[in-house]
Formats: sequence, structure tokens, C-alpha cells
Amino acid sequence: MSLVKKTLYIFLIFNLYLLCVIEPGNSDSKKSKGSNKLSIKLKARAIVLGPNITLGDVSHILTPNSTIREKLLTIKIGLAPPPGESSEIKLSYIKRCLTVAGFDKYTDAIEGPRTVRIITAQVEIDKAILKEEFAKFIKDTAPLDTFEV
Repeated sequence: MSLVKKTLYIFLIFNLYLLCVIEPGNSDSKKSKGSNKLSIKLKARAIVLGPNITLGDVSHILTPNSTIREKLLTIKIGLAPPPGESSEIKLSYIKRCLTVAGFDKYTDAIEGPRTVRIITAQVEIDKAILKEEFAKFIKDTAPLDTFEV
């Protein structure tokens, strides 16, 4: 190989190395820029236990500040429908609830569908809890001589 070809070959390898290692918009810098921003992503469908619906039930909140996240998670949106039934909450109503709670500067960070379907889960009574509560009731109300629990 001639000296010109070797120099050109080394220059090409060096430039490829720089492109791979020192990429101007690599994923690490994009992640660090995006992680400083608040993001509220609404779910299309949410199952809640009730009796209240909170912002944490209907969305995923991403922010580096944990105190703001905890406050946003507990914002009351409304009352849950009866167990087994569903209702819908509009995006504009959720923004209004944020404004009323004093977080109006975060309304622009909400992303997602225009309506969120809320379904209240049916809570079943566990048989073990029922047996334990019944035994405790019998023990407290019956004379000690009658039953032995």
C-alpha cells in the first residue's frame, strides 16, 4: 500500500470511531434532557377500588421531584361508580381538577386520550377474613363457658 492509501485508511477508521463514540445526539443525552421534565400520561382505561378516583389511578406520572409526584398522585378527581359499573372522565375535567388543586402549571404536561373509562372493581370478601371476624364476634359476645374458640 502506498502512503496516501494508508493515511486515507487511517483517517477513515478514525472518523468512523468518532461517529460511533462521540455521537452528537446519543441516547444518554436525550434521556437526561427528558428526565428533568414532568410527564402525566393518562390511561385509556383504569380499574379503581373506590370510593374516590385520584389522578394516580388514571395516569402514570413521571417526574424527578418525588414530593410533587406524591401530591399529584393524591389529587381527587371524583367519586367512583358503583362496583362493577363504569363511567367516563374527560381530559378537560382532569385539567380543571388540577387547576382547582393549585397545579395549573402542570396542565400542559398531560398527554393521552380525551376520555378515560373508569371501572370500579368488585371487591369480594375473603372467606378467611370472614371466618376470623365471625370467630372474634362469637368470642366477644358469648359467655366463656359456652364456646371454646
